[in-house]
Amino acid sequence: MVETDSHIGVKPMSLLKGINRLPMWEIEVLTIDIAQLRKKIGYSQSEFAKSIGVSKGTLLGWEQGRRRPTGAARVLLGMIDKRPSIVQELLSA
Repeated sequence: MVETDSHIGVKPMSLLKGINRLPMWEIEVLTIDIAQLRKKIGYSQSEFAKSIGVSKGTLLGWEQGRRRPTGAARVLLGMIDKRPSIVQELLSA
């Protein structure tokens, strides 16, 4: 026998009342063609992966669309996209 929530006195549909009054936010999703970005700065996959501190396998996953960069990697890739010379500037410092 399958138990239901009816024994606790809450009707599931009553939980949805007022849901349209919740605040909505727009989220900008970073979409960067990482392979194109890497080629734009003239790095091989190994060089680019090393320069941003990730494994070549991680970079391959991003380039092939199997995975997406998150956190600091996403921010860094956004910075590189806006200013490609930043990699060389930071590595030569």
